[in-house]
Amino acid sequence: MAINCLRIHHEGDSIQLFWQRGQAALRSAPAVAFQHPFEKQALIDLRWYLEEYLSFPYGIYPDNAAKIEQKLQTWGEQLFELVFRSSEQTRQFFQAATFDGLDKCELVVTSDNPEVLNLPWELLFSPGDAPPEPLR
Repeated sequence: MAINCLRIHHEGDSIQLFWQRGQAALRSAPAVAFQHPFEKQALIDLRWYLEEYLSFPYGIYPDNAAKIEQKLQTWGEQLFELVFRSSEQTRQFFQAATFDGLDKCELVVTSDNPEVLNLPWELLFSPGDAPPEPLR
């Protein structure tokens, strides 16, 4: 059960991070400028990998899939840097919210922009953690 909630709120051209522990008051970090972190080709590659390749991981495509798998951690780090390293307060919120373990932290993303909601938030990766396993 989550005892911490980190909420990433996108509005216009900025994002803002909020943190709440249990029933305590919601805390907020200052809003920071937001720029879409991925090139169009990265999103096309990720969609292909998740929606097409993983349903039939055979044939002539393993080399292409391996190249994409090598990029997953980098993409996750880019997203992490954008959200949790944008200010000292966002760094502190992340550290406090995950102190009890990631399984005790819920992440919520809110936006009225479908491009932001469609970002691969599942790839969030904190530099220094163990590399993620390929999705097979």
